[in-house]
Amino acid sequence: MALRLDKDTDLVLNTHLQPWGKPETIQPTLGLYFTDKPATLHPILLQLENDRMLDIPAGDKRFVVTDEFTLPVDVDVLAIYPHAHYLGKDLRAIAKFPDGRSETLIHIPDWNLNWQAVYRYAQPFRLPKAPRSR
Repeated sequence: MALRLDKDTDLVLNTHLQPWGKPETIQPTLGLYFTDKPATLHPILLQLENDRMLDIPAGDKRFVVTDEFTLPVDVDVLAIYPHAHYLGKDLRAIAKFPDGRSETLIHIPDWNLNWQAVYRYAQPFRLPKAPRSR
């Protein structure tokens, strides 16, 4: 999928490193492929986070944080990125459809920081916009 890269754009490589117990040399590699055809799709990152709710009482082992977003337009979902560092225990993303049904987009019942990655779907799928409220 082609993405537009504007003149004077800075490319920032964000890395997640974990303590390993000894110094390590890293050598990230980045591959860019250029085309003369303009981008026809314009993906965006929809980030749901509810950090203001992260005031976990001491000793609470079942603290739950939720967030939700109502889609104003139809979207094609390409990937999902669960992100919880060391705090997550059970991560779940659920899509609620206008007809009332729900579908689990991802569920990791025993979260492990090493699984924090982008999960790309084999085929993009459509989530419809929410109906207008009256």
